[in-house]
Amino acid sequence: MPQRDKGTGYPTHIPAQVDDEADISCDYLGAQGDEVYQALIEAHEGLSEAESHALNIRLILILANQIGDAGRLRQIIDAAMDTAP
Repeated sequence: MPQRDKGTGYPTHIPAQVDDEADISCDYLGAQGDEVYQALIEAHEGLSEAESHALNIRLILILANQIGDAGRLRQIIDAAMDTAP
């Protein structure tokens, strides 16, 4: 489990390079996952479908920039594609 910021509780560092795809399933948020999920749901309330898609794209680009590692992002994209319904 990564070290967490004392103020926010978020991980202070998530390894940028991971050799094993199993690490993608690691739950870095723990109990805060429900709070993040709720914040995402609330952020979409009242938005049209197009506005919701635009918000998702902005979130994805901001989060991708925070990860900052193209290889790691590719692993995440591949994992998401593998679990798509």
